[in-house]
Amino acid sequence: MRNEGTGKLRLLYIYKLLLEETDENHTLSTAQIQKALMERWGMEAHRITVGDDIQLLQMVGIEIGKIESTQNKYWMISRPLEQAELKVLTDAVASSKVITKKNSKALLERIASLGSPFKKDELVSNICPEDRIKSKNENILYNVDAINEAINEKRKVSFKYFSFGANKRKQLKNDGEPYIFSPWALVWNGDYYYAVGWSDKHGSIGSFRVDRMCSVPEIRREDAVAMPKRFKVSDYIKKNYHMFGGEVKQVELLCDCDIMDSIIDRFGYDVETEIIDDVRFIARVEVAVNNVFFGWIFGFDGKVKIQGPEDVADAYKKMVREAL
Repeated sequence: MRNEGTGKLRLLYIYKLLLEETDENHTLSTAQIQKALMERWGMEAHRITVGDDIQLLQMVGIEIGKIESTQNKYWMISRPLEQAELKVLTDAVASSKVITKKNSKALLERIASLGSPFKKDELVSNICPEDRIKSKNENILYNVDAINEAINEKRKVSFKYFSFGANKRKQLKNDGEPYIFSPWALVWNGDYYYAVGWSDKHGSIGSFRVDRMCSVPEIRREDAVAMPKRFKVSDYIKKNYHMFGGEVKQVELLCDCDIMDSIIDRFGYDVETEIIDDVRFIARVEVAVNNVFFGWIFGFDGKVKIQGPEDVADAYKKMVREAL
């Protein structure tokens, strides 16, 4: 039993050595592996035993490279994620406004550990500049975990919610009373994390920013309000710009051709469009009509005009007049 246990440990230690100390540009020879096993864990290993152990690792699907010579050299090929994939993840975490600086640094260290140990510095250097806007809510990851658990268990949650007053201090919404909410999905939108579901207070579908929840949401015993069969989170996001609600209407937009990229970025490739002439096209979209949507239109400096319905066009004109 002792020898069997030693063999299992040796196999794991060899895997650990290859994972943490090799890549395509850095190899370990059989002799180096033998030396490391002895110096670090007091294990003797014959060169043939090392080769046999590495073959076992290869048999279970672990990709290990081998250079055959008098002293075979090995390196780890397969890793959970490629360097380019890790870079995308680190950039997303570093740029997220929702995750605090402290949590960002811890997450980035963990992400970097999934890649080559010799390329770690490329991923973690300058990861969290001091001038980058970050949340100060240290509970964000626990909030996400609680909401995700409630979604899986189909239970309601309760939480207190805040906004900032003119003095930059937190002010509790709903007169300080908890919101009762049936979460259906967690959505990353416009640099922020939202829980989408049914709000008991509002008696309608709505969303709450996860970083604006004062403490970790409490998972309640009551069953959540069931998500309607026809409800699609992707449609909800398209219609509610930056997750701001409002009456959803079919709106016809007259657009200059050079902003088609922006229309597709906002409403998706399947947005209904119709070419008018060489310089203009019509886009027909379903949106929650509110001032955030109007602000998006205004940002195009006249290259997007509301064709209809008339009441939406009138509301936009009213907003511009009041702004002036």
